[in-house]
Amino acid sequence: FMNLLLNSADAMEGAGQIKIETSIREASVYGLTSGRRSTDIRQTSSASSLGEATGAKVIVISFADTGPGISTEERKKIFDPFFTTKDPGKGTGLGLFISEGIVEAYRGKIFVDSEVGEGTTFDVVLEAGAN
Repeated sequence: FMNLLLNSADAMEGAGQIKIETSIREASVYGLTSGRRSTDIRQTSSASSLGEATGAKVIVISFADTGPGISTEERKKIFDPFFTTKDPGKGTGLGLFISEGIVEAYRGKIFVDSEVGEGTTFDVVLEAGAN
């Protein structure tokens, strides 16, 4: 979670807000797909192993910022190893790649929803009751 917070703070360059929310929701609300790296949870529609059962619950931890947002092209690459938008020497490009791996190790998924000029929301979605 620290990586998501630090990325938000860096993107806002000292001005803006970061909002963290937690909730328990129906898995079907997210229309989770079995594919990796969905970029907008509101546009996916098929079920996945995460919360596939009818009425299954998921835990959602949302990190929303009022930063500059992430372009469509950048969103396609943000979970790739060594991809960074930061200046040389300011980032390795491994933070989101590693974060995604950790979340997936707990049978979860990370989703990003962003519009340039509107900010970014990362949702970490985990099975309720997952080990």
